[in-house]
Amino acid sequence: MADYTLSEFLYWIRVQDREVSVLVVEGIRDTRCWALFVPDEERGESIVIPIERIDIPTQPGGHRGKALYLAQILRETDIEDRVCIFIDADNDYILGNEHDQPVLLTDFRDLESYGLSHDSIKIIVVALGKSDESSGSCANCISEIGQRLGILHAANENIGAGLPLSSSIINFRDRIFKKKKGSIVFNFEKLVNIAFEESSSEFSDREYFKNIYTVFEDRSNLDYRFCVRGKDAALILSVFTGKSYEECLSVLHFSVLSGHNEHRNHNNFSFVEKFLSNC
Repeated sequence: MADYTLSEFLYWIRVQDREVSVLVVEGIRDTRCWALFVPDEERGESIVIPIERIDIPTQPGGHRGKALYLAQILRETDIEDRVCIFIDADNDYILGNEHDQPVLLTDFRDLESYGLSHDSIKIIVVALGKSDESSGSCANCISEIGQRLGILHAANENIGAGLPLSSSIINFRDRIFKKKKGSIVFNFEKLVNIAFEESSSEFSDREYFKNIYTVFEDRSNLDYRFCVRGKDAALILSVFTGKSYEECLSVLHFSVLSGHNEHRNHNNFSFVEKFLSNC
């Protein structure tokens, strides 16, 4: 249930509290993260609120779409410098999409990606009960397979294919990923075929989809963290370690929360931290 209509939100900032700075995020999980990154006692006149607290019409893209809608409204006001909208980049780095103030993207694909440096992955693997010797192999699997999955998601969005990639990866993981000799074999063709079989979309041109994927793969020389979805990384961790997907995602979230000092080295994270601290 929203706490503010859009008009009430704008009135609050423009008239009722002209000193406040507001960080708008996608969800409750993000507010909890920033509560740890910048505790209340370190903030000036700033608060963090999830987009769901503002009554905004349903938009494509869920909470992220609503946040982008709010940004459009704010650009027509005189208060956009007092509001920062911090959202997951999702596929924007791969697709080359750009956003103007007050939108700021995560430095990598999503919030979980801050916990996916090779060193962080190695710590996660050991925390999940595997040997330190195997951690490097798992890091390579996440960076290589995760990047391919990320490009698949971007191609899917780019042409509006509407393929259920996320649910196919979760529901058919045993047919798509195989643990073999301390590594993971990813069956790209199998995933694409399953996604088309499970799709309710009218899009049916498999070869065209694969060609679009190849275009983005050839064009992408990005750091893997710009491509890897946190949820895909957790699934790869699950396949590699034998632990549940939920446990792997939980440990990945903890890695993000515990890496605060490292995150400060990244421009957008650092900007938000200073924004909340009124520095």
